[in-house]
Amino acid sequence: RLLSEQGGWLPLTASQLVRTYPSPTRWWSSNSHPLAAWRAGVQMVALNLQTNDAPVQLHDALFRGSGGYVLKPAALRAPDRA
Repeated sequence: RLLSEQGGWLPLTASQLVRTYPSPTRWWSSNSHPLAAWRAGVQMVALNLQTNDAPVQLHDALFRGSGGYVLKPAALRAPDRA
């Protein structure tokens, strides 16, 4: 669970590379919504790109034309958050 409101993940994601991925015992191919992870500063969120559901469409909208890289908002890069 990402607790960005209480700062739970923010200090970690400001100084470490963080990735999320589904449980290895998960057998269905739906995607969890990546926005909560991205808002908490998680750099890599695993998505099943074989489905064209809302999380994949959001991914395409955010990263299309960016070369695969989008700079975090300044509030997530601020030194006082680490």
